[in-house]
Amino acid sequence: MLFGGFFGVIRKRIVSLFIISLKLLFSKKTTSIIQFQLMKRLLAITAAAAALSAAPVAAWAGPDSPGADGYFSRGIAMFRNGNYNGCIDQLNYMRTLSPTPCQAEEADYYLALASLYIGDDEAVDFLNRFLEDYPESHLCPDVKAAIGEYYLTRANYSEALTWFDKVDSEALSLDSADKLCYHTAYCRMMLGDRERARQLFERVTPDSNLYHAARFYLGYIAYTEGDYASARRIFESVNTSRRPADAAAYYLAQIDFIDRNYDSALARARKALAGGGIEGFTPELNRIAGESLYHLGNDSEAIPYLEKYAAAVSDPQPSALYILGVSDFRNGNYKGAIEQLQRVTDQQNAMGQSAYLYLGNAFVKTGNPDGAIMAFENAYRLDYDPEVTETAFYNFIAARMDGGRVPFGNSVNLLENFLNRYPNSRYASQVRESLVSGYMSDNDYESALRILDNINSPSAEMLRTRQKVEFALGTSRYKAGEAESALKLFSRAATSPKPEALITRQALLWKANCLYDLGRWDEAADDYQEFIRMAPASDPNLTLARYNLAYTRLEQERYDEALTGFNRLTDAPDVSPAMRADVYNRTGDCLYYAERYNEAAERYRKAYSLNPGAGDYALYRIAMMKGMERDYAGKTAGLDEMIAQFPSSALVPSALLEKAETYAAQNRQDDAIATYRRLVDEYPSTSYARQGYVQLAITYLNSGRTESAVDAYKHVIQAYPSSEEASVAVDDLKRIYAAQGRLPELASFVNSVGGAPRIDPSELDAAAFRSAEDLYASGAGSTARLEAYLRDYPSGQFASQALYYLAESADAAGRRDEAIAHASRIIADHPHSEVAEDALLLRARNEAEAGRNAEALESYTMLESMASTSANLTKARFGVMETALITEDYPRVVSETQKLLATSTTSGTELRQVKYARAVALSHTGDTSGAMELWTELSADPSDEAGVRSSVLLAEALLRQGDAAKAQKVADALINANPSHQYWLARGFIALSDALRAQGETFEADEYLKSLKSNYPGDEADIFQMIEARLKK
Repeated sequence: MLFGGFFGVIRKRIVSLFIISLKLLFSKKTTSIIQFQLMKRLLAITAAAAALSAAPVAAWAGPDSPGADGYFSRGIAMFRNGNYNGCIDQLNYMRTLSPTPCQAEEADYYLALASLYIGDDEAVDFLNRFLEDYPESHLCPDVKAAIGEYYLTRANYSEALTWFDKVDSEALSLDSADKLCYHTAYCRMMLGDRERARQLFERVTPDSNLYHAARFYLGYIAYTEGDYASARRIFESVNTSRRPADAAAYYLAQIDFIDRNYDSALARARKALAGGGIEGFTPELNRIAGESLYHLGNDSEAIPYLEKYAAAVSDPQPSALYILGVSDFRNGNYKGAIEQLQRVTDQQNAMGQSAYLYLGNAFVKTGNPDGAIMAFENAYRLDYDPEVTETAFYNFIAARMDGGRVPFGNSVNLLENFLNRYPNSRYASQVRESLVSGYMSDNDYESALRILDNINSPSAEMLRTRQKVEFALGTSRYKAGEAESALKLFSRAATSPKPEALITRQALLWKANCLYDLGRWDEAADDYQEFIRMAPASDPNLTLARYNLAYTRLEQERYDEALTGFNRLTDAPDVSPAMRADVYNRTGDCLYYAERYNEAAERYRKAYSLNPGAGDYALYRIAMMKGMERDYAGKTAGLDEMIAQFPSSALVPSALLEKAETYAAQNRQDDAIATYRRLVDEYPSTSYARQGYVQLAITYLNSGRTESAVDAYKHVIQAYPSSEEASVAVDDLKRIYAAQGRLPELASFVNSVGGAPRIDPSELDAAAFRSAEDLYASGAGSTARLEAYLRDYPSGQFASQALYYLAESADAAGRRDEAIAHASRIIADHPHSEVAEDALLLRARNEAEAGRNAEALESYTMLESMASTSANLTKARFGVMETALITEDYPRVVSETQKLLATSTTSGTELRQVKYARAVALSHTGDTSGAMELWTELSADPSDEAGVRSSVLLAEALLRQGDAAKAQKVADALINANPSHQYWLARGFIALSDALRAQGETFEADEYLKSLKSNYPGDEADIFQMIEARLKK
């Protein structure tokens, strides 16, 4: 049973609710829906009052009572005063004093609410327990609302709504009903249901202490929907003395800023900041004040506000960073400008475009041309502000022409695009002057020359530029093997009407090189002499010119002049050890031709001492000189020394033949026979072996061993039926068999050997072939008669040559399968013919080009075993190396490159290719240091593919070792060389980006990749995959 005091409180509350409801019912501001709800509530209040009037009244103790009712009264009073901890203490103690059920129920209610208001996470458990313990309590609606409030304070808006929806709002007081409506609206707003939230906020009554908060959120909803006029009207109507409506001042400032009413925005922001700011909005108020001042032209006052803003937030607005960056730039703080503006460049708008332009200029000021050019490129590509686009475009071109690097940026296309886009630009004249230079910067000399050809009345400067272009294009053509075309360009460059002396001289030198390669020795010598006459002593190519002139005299068989020329170089200070060794070899050759054998031997010995690693030729010639002086023992010993030191040299078969012939000349027949036997046994497929067999037969004859001689001759015919030596053998056997009266027997034997020369060859055979050969060689390229010859004389003595012409023709026309078939027939049917090695080389090359690498490797290996010349042996080993590299047989590559590097016949471009292949193979077989040593050597000259590839692989290896700074230097050197190999140049830019990223330069690393992605002209998927993978990091 309730105490009388409690009933008195309840009666007072009911009377109060009744009076308030009557006032609202007849208020003009109350809607019909609310009036209907109030009418229902009045009926409920009246019923409650009637029930209470019938209830018994008991005495109610005052708050000072020591009993349960006293603690109850004090607890309720503390709750109403906001002393929730005191309330909890009083009511918990009251529960120990045997309270009445009604007291216990109401105490549990206030205990749960007090727990909620002190932020206790267990409050929801107390509230739920109340609902379980008192399911019929009139306080249950308040408790459910309190549970919703619990979840709302923890931002669990969905769960909060679930509980708010369970509350019967008619069972609540007007204040509680307004509170429920407000909280429900807030949850709806936070969950994105702005329309329903708006409806609920509008239902909060004007007398509610939440009315202005609800009005504020109505303004906020209008603001978020872009209805700034409505938002302004609402924000200006709210009481801003309490939260959250105090933030209305911020939103009004923001609306003024959005409307570009910067004076008003500044005034509002300053007023709010002067009042101590607004919790949660002070940094933004600083930003509004700063940006408003900036737009009003007061930069100096703007910066302090913006600096406070940027310091207070973790992710400042791009607009503030832009203003700070521009201010730093204007004040000469370029590093600060770069730091600020880099954070703005992701904006795809006019501000982002302008940020890139300022950033580019800041990079220029700090000496970073590569960063500048990429920033300018991004600025003109964004193209939001036409004036910024034009300026950025020109700055980009200017930076490019000054040597700035951008992946695959074509300067000339940019220049032409600029003039097409801005024909009347204030920069147009400078751009036109740069057009030809642009082609040269891009190494596009063909296009540069085409432009120059179309310029009427060129200036002296343009004529000098033309000379440079002709010279550069000539060197490019020469390196591509186009000596005739290069010769024309060098001739024009050497006779320019407005010449530069240096280029004139160099063009003359290169012209002489072309003439030398074309076999026009007299003209080459004239030009070399003219270059030498013109060149000052400091010219770095003077020694090379003298060297080449001496070689030319050697080709002219003017040995005295050649000797004089080479002698001049023996002690020249700028001659490399390898060249000096070659000079001594050539002086030895000249002395040999002059029959000054002792002097020649001395020169060969000097050559060997200078370059013993490639001294096979020198040792061979030393031995030969001993033979010329009739020192046969010295000759054979010298040949043995050469063979021992260089067992894989192409000169070994020749050395064995010379050794055997020396023994024969000394009448040491047994030694001669043994040496010939070694030659034919170890090198059976070479031409030297064929010669050796013939000489062996002759030696047998000279020693009276006729039957052995006959057997040797017959072996030549049977083993090499299509060779010249077989014809010699047949002729020699004719004399032997004639003396024995056995010619028919010989004829029967010879005719039984397929492909062997007949004793009575048909003249028609030779006539038919000569006719076919003449037609083929006439330039018509007809192979019809060759094919007819092979049909008529399938075993003709010229069948191998006819087949080679067919293979050669098919090869020239790109008919690989046909070329391979003809070459294979030569190798199968005429393996010892003069063209067999050339056919094998042709077949191997076509197999490799067709991607038939295993077959190509087999063909090159066969050629290596039978090559009779140093050139063919080198080509065979080179082919083995290349195909083994493609098939990833790296140990084989290491082996073949070792052979190639051990001979003097590998030089120039081929030597660099061999070193590159060896480096790759070493890297795959675990010898990283050996690989890097070779890559370092080759990367010093990135003008060819070996140098370009080596630069990239070296940079990547350095990155794997953690030496990013050195990797960057290697990549920089490659990019600055601007090689023509676009795939590997792209890889170089990627390596540069990796090196920059490894050193913390993430922005510049990404800019390189973005620029490469936009500009790379190739379509290799792996390049774009590498770019994307790195940009996603």
